[in-house]
Amino acid sequence: MKVLKKLSILLALCMAAILVLAACGPKGGGTTPTQKDEPQTEEVTTKEAEPEDTGYPEATLSGNTYTNEAINLQMKVPSTWTLYTKEQLADEYNGSATEPEIGESFYEAYALVEDAQFHENVSIIVQNASEHTSTIKSMGIKSFTDLISEGIPDALEQAGASNINYGLVDINFPLDDYATIQSTCSLQGSDIFQRQVVFLVGNYLYSITATSFDEAGVNEILGFFSKIK
Repeated sequence: MKVLKKLSILLALCMAAILVLAACGPKGGGTTPTQKDEPQTEEVTTKEAEPEDTGYPEATLSGNTYTNEAINLQMKVPSTWTLYTKEQLADEYNGSATEPEIGESFYEAYALVEDAQFHENVSIIVQNASEHTSTIKSMGIKSFTDLISEGIPDALEQAGASNINYGLVDINFPLDDYATIQSTCSLQGSDIFQRQVVFLVGNYLYSITATSFDEAGVNEILGFFSKIK
């Protein structure tokens, strides 16, 4: 397995696990300052409220194009890239699953370009966060993403990376409400640059991770994305 692919997968899977822990945190760790001052009846009402189930917004993969009409997002990779088919995703990542179960993550797309030992890549992972949608919405996607970004150093260190830096950054991306984590590190003598766009659609939490050698490469990868209409 190529090094950049391994790094991207490790980070994505680690982040997916942290999404669950972060969402569980406020519920298991006591009330928030706003909850503390509210009457008991209002707190019970908040806990009992169920997020609207909008269903899984399934995407399509055709040729070199990823399309998700439900979230109005499309990705077109160049002809020099390989976009995995659903069958390849099932064999390598998802098994027989056709959508993520509650609390689990699911590879919706993965694309890469080969280049000797290393290669640039982009992944789209979706997690069924239906148990924690209310918590994520109450925190706001930027605060929530800032919280889950704390797992990045451990993920990169597990891959053998050093000189790790990370934090939230503002970028232009064809979505209305999202947050972006930027991370850099050194791995086997190479500088690695990643940006991870996180957003919530209904009860599903998305993570789009672009991996390259520098900011220009990641910007080019994220430029593959556009609104459908």
